[in-house]
Amino acid sequence: MEKPMDMKSVILKILIASLVIGALLAIYAILSGDFGDFESRILGTNISMGIASLLALASSVSYEKEKFRFVAYGGICSAMIAFVLSVLLIWEFLIPESSRFSETLYKIFEISLVLSIVFAHSSILLTGSGKEKTADRIISGTIFFSVIASVQIITLIITEIRPEEFFFRLLGSFGVLIVLGTILTPIFLKISSMKK
Repeated sequence: MEKPMDMKSVILKILIASLVIGALLAIYAILSGDFGDFESRILGTNISMGIASLLALASSVSYEKEKFRFVAYGGICSAMIAFVLSVLLIWEFLIPESSRFSETLYKIFEISLVLSIVFAHSSILLTGSGKEKTADRIISGTIFFSVIASVQIITLIITEIRPEEFFFRLLGSFGVLIVLGTILTPIFLKISSMKK
């Protein structure tokens, strides 16, 4: 029976290939001497490729746990959507003169980037789930606040309404809780492993 291809292995190979290709293109852009629009687009594409690959790789770590595979798929898909849209926007492919269409592409790009970051962060946190009850509660709370913060950010992207100051204070508070949960999770997992 043939073993299915390991998701992380495939993503790692894509990451390595994209980084090597991107580095070669970036070196060409730098060494060509004339740093203009074309070279800037090459570097922008290289940066986008690296970011999308890293987000997809981070998202893939939850693939091994059956109940969290949707997190891996969501993160990989949203990272790839963000990458494709960034390339379209950087190179101005398929973008008609209509600024409304371009504006919509930017919004979809921003939303997919926010989602890919939340999925990647959640995926990494979920690798520690099921090992310690306190850590599980912290992971759940951190992911909850990440989802709430992402909904707030996506609302800002979609509506373009300037909310009250309290909205940003609340978003900042959620950000503090997300950082706290991200730091506390490995600490509680380490404490738990030391007790055994």
